Amino acid sequence: MTLIMLVHHVLEAALIYVFLVLLSRFVFLENGINEKYEKWFHLVALLSTVAFKLFNPGTYWDETIAIFFLVILIILGRKKNRFAAIFLVFPILGILDGILVPFVVMPTRFFAKNLDAVILYQTGVYVILWGILFACFMFWKKDILDLIQDSDERDLKTWERTLLSVIGLILLAYSEIVNIAKDIHFGSNERIVSLLLLFFSIVSFLMSLSIIILIIVSNKQTHYLNTVSSMQFNIIIMMAEIVENRDKNTGGHIKRTAKYVEIIAKQLRRNKQFTDILTDSYIDNMCVAAPLHDLGKVHVSDTILNKEGPLTDEEFEIMKTHTEEGAKLLANAKKHLGDFEYLDIAMKMAGCHHEWYDGSQKGYPGKVSGDDIPLCARIMAVADVFDALITKRCYKSAMPIKRAYKIIRDESGTHFDPVIVTAFFTAQAHIEAALEEFNKELLDEPGSKSSLKKPFDIKAAEESNI
Repeated sequence: MTLIMLVHHVLEAALIYVFLVLLSRFVFLENGINEKYEKWFHLVALLSTVAFKLFNPGTYWDETIAIFFLVILIILGRKKNRFAAIFLVFPILGILDGILVPFVVMPTRFFAKNLDAVILYQTGVYVILWGILFACFMFWKKDILDLIQDSDERDLKTWERTLLSVIGLILLAYSEIVNIAKDIHFGSNERIVSLLLLFFSIVSFLMSLSIIILIIVSNKQTHYLNTVSSMQFNIIIMMAEIVENRDKNTGGHIKRTAKYVEIIAKQLRRNKQFTDILTDSYIDNMCVAAPLHDLGKVHVSDTILNKEGPLTDEEFEIMKTHTEEGAKLLANAKKHLGDFEYLDIAMKMAGCHHEWYDGSQKGYPGKVSGDDIPLCARIMAVADVFDALITKRCYKSAMPIKRAYKIIRDESGTHFDPVIVTAFFTAQAHIEAALEEFNKELLDEPGSKSSLKKPFDIKAAEESNI
């Protein structure tokens, strides 16, 4: 039995460390460390765990050492909240016990204190578990490597991490109860108690495993959905940038207007206005949608887009079609890409950002007014006109910011929603800070194309005599 005991100790100690790392990496999605050092780290940790088990049989030193290296691994893999790893170990350990106790510990209660039988049984279980791990790696090596890469890109939501932690702590408490119960003799009821403990161990294991799998699958699906959504958005944004690059008038326009939209929307919410609409999700999607507002210009010829000087009535009618064409393009994209909120918002922005609040004939294409114009389009109207006024276009020079402010104020209630204009001026400091940041980016990127011939000087503009 000496050889079997040796094999038992080696397999048990190594399995404890490997399972702790697997649970940390693939269930709790903790990051790994530098690939260059990770293999050596695991080798040292594994050998240390096994060595402590061999030299201190019958103690928990192997588990203690494994936990110590796990804490170090999590701390090294994290960029923030590093010392929270100390507390994370407890639910991880609980889930490990929840996996092993029903199959490794509980059945040994039926061996009538026969130590040799216990060692043989547990060694057999460890061999089977190691065999499963080895077979998985041999037959699904590529899938496992993909899983490692996938886990590096995902992260648990707060509720997912909390639920996993609660499950782990419950299992840890249950395993401690089992450990206490194994030293208690129940006389003639021993077998019944053992069966009940085994039954509840397996039930708790299956329920916990089901919840863990559901969380992992849900998290993975959410990650893939976000990835696909991001990929779709990037493709559409690329289309918007292609349109912008055709229009020599509007370099950087989509980036600036998206920022102004975000600032105005957040100010409206701070003012307790439109709070039923301006949720965090809606504002995020509005910022995503904003760069698509001029997508319809892809249907307008370069001759009209880049004409130096006023457009004729006929040319202006063609230019006005970019609103409807943009909405149509986005509606078609929605049919193919799916029902995403940012596409709904983008359709409204594209189709209505040139409507006038008072419904005058100057607005287009539908000449709708007031609240019939979607909120996102009313916000975009202010951001769009403000950026057009203060930037250089081939048909005009950049307007001083003070004059642009005056136009926005004068057209409040006619062109623009007065509530949004108020929010715009309340957030004036944020608007100007964003503009300064865009100017700084121009200085940091020599040779970049921009509608601002030189960085915009806010102070000089304010001091200019308008």
